[in-house]
Amino acid sequence: MTTQMLSIPVDETAARIYREAAPEERRKIEVMLSLNLTNWAKRSKQDFFDTMDRISEEAERRGMTPEILESILRDE
Repeated sequence: MTTQMLSIPVDETAARIYREAAPEERRKIEVMLSLNLTNWAKRSKQDFFDTMDRISEEAERRGMTPEILESILRDE
């Protein structure tokens, strides 16, 4: 796995904890942060698609058809 440097603002306590941590503990913090960011991004993306699916299902339940949608988008 390749890594890149990232600079992010954190509160004073978090910064102190990281600075004072032993190298092995710093590496654990870095891995945990990387995994959390990656998981957050995946969840956010999935949440977006889940929301779009729910909107689509609700529109269909209310009678929206592809033809009606196309007509609306063509501004007819």
